[in-house]
Amino acid sequence: MIRFINNENKTTRIEKRGDVEVIRPVIFDEYPFIDAFFSTRMGGVSKDEFASMNLGYNRGDERERVDENYRIIKKTMGLEGLDMIKSKQTHTCNVFWTKDLKGRDYNDVDGLVTASVDEVLVTSFADCVPVMIVDVNKRMCATLHSGWKGTLGNIIKNGISMLRGAGCDVADMKVFIGPSICKDCYEIGADVADKFRSVYSQEDIEKILGPMRDRKYYLDLHEACRLNLLHEGIPEENISVTDMCTACNGDYIFSHRKSHGLRGTMCGFIRLKEGNCE
Repeated sequence: MIRFINNENKTTRIEKRGDVEVIRPVIFDEYPFIDAFFSTRMGGVSKDEFASMNLGYNRGDERERVDENYRIIKKTMGLEGLDMIKSKQTHTCNVFWTKDLKGRDYNDVDGLVTASVDEVLVTSFADCVPVMIVDVNKRMCATLHSGWKGTLGNIIKNGISMLRGAGCDVADMKVFIGPSICKDCYEIGADVADKFRSVYSQEDIEKILGPMRDRKYYLDLHEACRLNLLHEGIPEENISVTDMCTACNGDYIFSHRKSHGLRGTMCGFIRLKEGNCE
């Protein structure tokens, strides 16, 4: 059974296609030219701690099984024949236009931006925060991997700057902060808490650092990302925050913390469709 944050299911919906289940951001539902979803653990062929839809090649799973999982996702979700661009994330704040990655390896890339309708942007997660940004007027999109390092370094600012540089307006940007670890599950050390205190205002710190429990700090990465978006001028009503925590749902979506590192990887997929096609 899926557990929702605050027991409210308002910002995501589960879509089932055969054995495959994906998570859809509700905020994009009114825009038929946006195809965005997150994989779950359902519908793949991987075994044991990788069961079953593992999309990570670097966790110890058999490569053939991961290949098959991608094949299943592509076929089931109608992505066959499209250019799938997957970044190799290293907790940087590096964001690139996909056109600028041609001929370059994808190492140290934690954010991707495109205006092309023939590309699927893919980023991987297992507690860190996915951030999907779409300019619904210019029809450009970005996907960002924002763990605590990316949030602290403000990869969101970099992603929005890339879109602004292409003529996008923050008023036209719709944003989804995707499934990731919630404030009640994300325990951090005093060193990380101090790093956030050195960057965020006291007013913001009171919103993102929860009260200590058992001498441990707890960080609200969802709220930290939301504040980063607001500080860049994104209208509050244009931001949707996930109602699903990875650590609270370790049997349904992969969580590094919940599994103590013995886990597979989930991915976020986003693409722009031609015209207003369904």
